[in-house]
Amino acid sequence: MVKKIVFVAGSGGKDLWVGKISQELSKREKIIPHFIATSKKNTDVIHNMGYKLNDIAEIIPFEGWVTPNLPYLSECEKKYSLNIWDLWYVSSVRSKKRQKMSQKKVLGYFQYVFEKTERILKEFSPDYYLCYGAAAFHAIIFREVFRQNNVKVIDLRPSIIPNHFTIFKDLSNIDPGLTRAYLNIKGREISKKERKEAEQFIIKFRNKPLQQDCARKFKRPLSKKLMKYWSYALELIKYRKLPPNLRYFFWPIIQKIYDSIGIFEKPKLNERYILYPLHFQPESTTLIHGKWYVDQASLIENISKSTPITHKIYVKEHPNGYGNRSLQFYKRIKRLQNVRLISPHENTFNLIRGCSLVATITGTTGWEALLFQKPVITFGNRFYNIFDGVKKIEKIEELPQIIQERLDQKNDYEDLLKVVTALFRSSYRGLARYPGSCEDLSLKDENIKLLTEGIIGYFNTLDVHPL
Repeated sequence: MVKKIVFVAGSGGKDLWVGKISQELSKREKIIPHFIATSKKNTDVIHNMGYKLNDIAEIIPFEGWVTPNLPYLSECEKKYSLNIWDLWYVSSVRSKKRQKMSQKKVLGYFQYVFEKTERILKEFSPDYYLCYGAAAFHAIIFREVFRQNNVKVIDLRPSIIPNHFTIFKDLSNIDPGLTRAYLNIKGREISKKERKEAEQFIIKFRNKPLQQDCARKFKRPLSKKLMKYWSYALELIKYRKLPPNLRYFFWPIIQKIYDSIGIFEKPKLNERYILYPLHFQPESTTLIHGKWYVDQASLIENISKSTPITHKIYVKEHPNGYGNRSLQFYKRIKRLQNVRLISPHENTFNLIRGCSLVATITGTTGWEALLFQKPVITFGNRFYNIFDGVKKIEKIEELPQIIQERLDQKNDYEDLLKVVTALFRSSYRGLARYPGSCEDLSLKDENIKLLTEGIIGYFNTLDVHPL
């Protein structure tokens, strides 16, 4: 059976990445590919790979514009269960220039994206939509227009298991395969082989904790750094567009200033504490999956008011975040009597080992705490919310009671083994990170083959568990 697949390209090498995945899939399956390019550069890359321009639809969010039709946009909100101003916040906070745009201009951009996406749906009639996460308003629109018209979403995500990946189907940030595997295992014994695999994974992590593929940094050699800067120069000349991450160059200077003026504290010996790791912002982890708690200073104040006097709250700065936050943000946190602002240079895993509880919106630290059998409270949507050791806060007024009940509780080890087993059962081998975030390792031929095998395996599961 021929499969019609829409691949969405994007920045960070996603254009070359999805192009190679499409080529490999074509060797093993009968597919008709179609691409969404979100920049002129995407179109050039995909076209240079041998695809026809007719196979590429350009939807460039801040270049395309039409006169907004309010009844049409209102109908889109209802039809796709979206709120335009909610979606706009996901993109607008990333740029001061966007925040100053007029309402008419913003709505014109939204209408342009909705109309172009619906045109692809009508003219191409895809069976599948393959993407990598969603971190902007147009990416959410693509996904929801297709999904709610019975197009199956294949959202590639790095698994918490190293060199494995998983596939999500919607914006819930919950892996349906993992949920199914965990619920199947919960009331049963796992095999000796799976128990051994899970135990080895847990022991290895506890002895030498490492950040997972979805969080860890990849070392960049000098030659690649120079090539990256050269590509920025070429992009500026050819497309007359500055690279979006230019502001990162100034962060190290700000970080050195913050380090020198003594903002941060160190942990105190024998002090009992709740660990709250600050999230890097702006990012989809909070803007989409924890959107009701994006004001982290306000959330920390609520945690402070909910914590008994027996404990402090250790707010640890994100290693990449403290060049991106204002001094006023830190001062607001430091005014709280039971809060310590912990240096980003402190070892997170040592802090997890010593804490009584981890509180996070959607952070990877919550998963790492589970591996140490620590209780976890979350405020947003994350794959590990389904596990018994985690409590998601549904009503903020319940926070004091939940903290009191969860403090110093030790999660069940047998359940942890089943959690890890479910992760192995529901993931596929391969590195599912866009090339710009992993020094192009995901572009290697052997990795593209692994990703393709996983996608084909997922096709087969859809026959058994239709979405």
